[in-house]
Amino acid sequence: MQGFVRRHFYLSRLEAERKNDHFWSRYYWNIKGHNICLWLPVSLKGRKRREWLEENIDDPDPSRDLERERIQGIINRRLIRESLVPINEMLDTPAREAGSVSGQNTAFGSSLANVISEEKADKIKQQRRSIKALGRKRLKRLVLRIFEDLCYGEYNDGKVAKDFGLSKATFSRFAGSRWTKSGSVTPDLWLNTAQVLSTHKDFKRVAVESGVWEQVEATLKDIAPPQSGGKSK
Repeated sequence: MQGFVRRHFYLSRLEAERKNDHFWSRYYWNIKGHNICLWLPVSLKGRKRREWLEENIDDPDPSRDLERERIQGIINRRLIRESLVPINEMLDTPAREAGSVSGQNTAFGSSLANVISEEKADKIKQQRRSIKALGRKRLKRLVLRIFEDLCYGEYNDGKVAKDFGLSKATFSRFAGSRWTKSGSVTPDLWLNTAQVLSTHKDFKRVAVESGVWEQVEATLKDIAPPQSGGKSK
């Protein structure tokens, strides 16, 4: 009897939490004839939900153990979770600003990744041949994967290169992590990131406040004027 009451109390609490979440709602993703129940932002509507999942979730398999948890984890990391904030906290700006940068690190990384992945995909014809061969969707996934791994301290050049079928040399030129130590040319993705940080005022403000702006400026110096026949970074 105690187990029965405890279980239903737990289920009731989950349902109450769901009803109080005004920003996320259930979505049933049909894969190979099986539905996976997921939570997505209400701002992502209609068929855009399925499109976002197809672009961001690699190799979904309903028969795999803990697959729903894996997919929901990716969603939670890549999409900013909105919440209701008491008005007195909004008005107390000096106190909130003191810790604003550390509290926004993950959201900042997610937003920056989305901007850069879209830009890279839009300019896919200007990328190096092996990167261009990935196609627009896989290129976006590659950029999002790189930033996701960086945000969670799990970035491994060789593993990402292998997962996307790229050679170590190709990946090193695109988004290598050892270029500062070896003194080699700045990889394409980090040049592009520096450009985005310098041209978007909100990104620039966060970069300055978090103390990385000097690194961005140093990277920008490596951007040479475009030459005829050259590839865009």
